[in-house]
Amino acid sequence: SIKYNSGNNSCTWQNNINITLSSTDNLTGIAYYEVDWDGDGVANTTTGSNFVPWNGYNSCNNRFRAVDGVGNRSGWTSVVHIHQDTQAPGTPTIKYNSGSNSCTWQNNINITLSSSDNVGISYYEIDYTGDGLADTTTGSNFVPGNGYSSCNNRFRAVDHAGNRSGWT
Repeated sequence: SIKYNSGNNSCTWQNNINITLSSTDNLTGIAYYEVDWDGDGVANTTTGSNFVPWNGYNSCNNRFRAVDGVGNRSGWTSVVHIHQDTQAPGTPTIKYNSGSNSCTWQNNINITLSSSDNVGISYYEIDYTGDGLADTTTGSNFVPGNGYSSCNNRFRAVDHAGNRSGWT
């Protein structure tokens, strides 16, 4: 059987997948488990009863089977999704398309945020109070609304698995 201790069986990037595999063999015991990540019925690797996929592990065709102490193999489990990303995005770069980085009233601020990541950026968080907490979110283009005022703007990237970069 397959038990998700953390993360879940969904076709989305996650940053905390931890799976326990269990099976029984009353004669020789379970020696290890085989992993088939491409659905072809051939084991790609082996694992113990606790499977924590490595950063960048990405497959919608994962199956597991138990191997006992003398090499007998169980049938494959049903297919499960595993998309593991534990890598934080890079700290965003800020490009002023118009306006400038000065603490004065301006009427034309238009900022492009960019960051690199192994699975892609989902959105950017903005800390406009300077307390280290996200106050709101934006896409890669930030145009403050009328009356927006802050001399403490900081940005950070959030990837598809929920990993956060450092603040700018």
